[in-house]
Amino acid sequence: MDERGVPPTHPQSNFKLASGAWLAPSKFPASNIHRIQAELAPTDAASRYRDDLIRHFALAPGEMPAFDVIHRGMGPDAHTASLFPGEPLIKDHTHLAAEIWVEKMHQWRITLLPGVLEAARQTVLLVVGADKAEPLRAVLSPPYDPLNLPCQIASAEAEWFLDEAAAQGVPY
Repeated sequence: MDERGVPPTHPQSNFKLASGAWLAPSKFPASNIHRIQAELAPTDAASRYRDDLIRHFALAPGEMPAFDVIHRGMGPDAHTASLFPGEPLIKDHTHLAAEIWVEKMHQWRITLLPGVLEAARQTVLLVVGADKAEPLRAVLSPPYDPLNLPCQIASAEAEWFLDEAAAQGVPY
């Protein structure tokens, strides 16, 4: 539930990937798809996305949307969405979405914030690659430390899909 600061046709676009892999083939209704308009200026894209969520879910002030399913991945540093280790917005449980400059990627991203991730009815996490094995082990083990392991956010009851390389050493 994040997007890189690129147009929806760009090879790095999460929307392009999701649309081609399952949204279009499954014929999801357009009204169920809430694309982040990341081709806009970051503050505008985040603002429009927040407004879209408020309108679609008819949210009262302070209320979080309850997505039926949020599909996330995990990076080799245990980031999820665009919440990277040490990001102060990991502590924000009151706002819906924000623009984030990711210095190591030299890129703007728009992401949902922890309160929205936690309010989802179902979370599905896909983790692939040997470079994810050690971070995944840390995410699935105590202590709960989302500031350093952001993928721990809303992951306790998640459905996990792992490839063999990522699953090496998982304590389950």
